[in-house]
Amino acid sequence: MTFPEHGHSYMGCDSNMALINQKAIVGTPSGWNYEVLTACVKPQPFKVVSCESQCVFLAWTKFLTPLHATQCPFATVPIKHLVISQDHPRLIQYRLKYNGTNDTAVVVPPKKKRPAPDLQPGEFRLPPRSYEELIPINEANYKEECL
Repeated sequence: MTFPEHGHSYMGCDSNMALINQKAIVGTPSGWNYEVLTACVKPQPFKVVSCESQCVFLAWTKFLTPLHATQCPFATVPIKHLVISQDHPRLIQYRLKYNGTNDTAVVVPPKKKRPAPDLQPGEFRLPPRSYEELIPINEANYKEECL
């Protein structure tokens, strides 16, 4: 993965984000839905998918914490090139410049002896849901707190 020079990205997602009013005072999900819906009209408006059911929010942090290092062993902001390989699944190779040699860091602790999972190669288990109950949002009170 090669990261472009800061400020030189011409990807579609970057130009779409520039259309959204970044200075809007919004604090509720429905407020952000409105801001995104009204940000672009032509050639077609943005499509907003509501996550009312909250079953899409999974506890990834809790699930991945025992599997990966808790702190990244190198500064991530200046990285220009990143290599992750199946040949060395515990290592990340990275470069701080576009040319030069790769540095290497271990990001996954050594595997402990554990029973073999009943998964096929390339499969993984989804973590549990992040929230067992719906998150209550009282939009009237929330708007007052944000102002």
